[in-house]
Amino acid sequence: AFKTYVKSRKVQEKRKESDSKREKLGKCIRCLEKPPWSTKIKAKLMEAMHMDYMSSEESEHERESPYKTKQYIVRPLTWKSNELKRFKKKLDKGHLDSLPELIKKQALPRSVGAPSSRGMPDNCPEWACNQSSSANSSLQSPLSTSSTSSPLNSSTPSSGNGSNDE
Repeated sequence: AFKTYVKSRKVQEKRKESDSKREKLGKCIRCLEKPPWSTKIKAKLMEAMHMDYMSSEESEHERESPYKTKQYIVRPLTWKSNELKRFKKKLDKGHLDSLPELIKKQALPRSVGAPSSRGMPDNCPEWACNQSSSANSSLQSPLSTSSTSSPLNSSTPSSGNGSNDE
């Protein structure tokens, strides 16, 4: 019974992480649909609006309350280009600016942790990925989604480290 419980909790946590990533991606896409983004920029950014392009996040819990998250530790993707980082930062800021003040105050802090070892997605656009970073063929995920998949349904399996994505 205990093994079943533990297995069930792990599945539940993975589902929660995936839902959280999907929700954040949806918020970025909705922000992209608002001004001042041009049609050309929107089309370009939609190439990288998939969960495969989101940095990993690990939650840090408080000692006295193991289920209360204290902060998120972001694990940046080493292959993500500076151009994509700039666009994503603008989208995140646009979303944050649209939130009510009370929600902003409740947001958990994020700190940068060790880089993620997750590989570059298949068919990564040149502008979005540093093609020369690390040995991308050895780090590339065999289960990465193709560029024809839906942004909200694509995902790369997690490495089992309890991480969420940016």
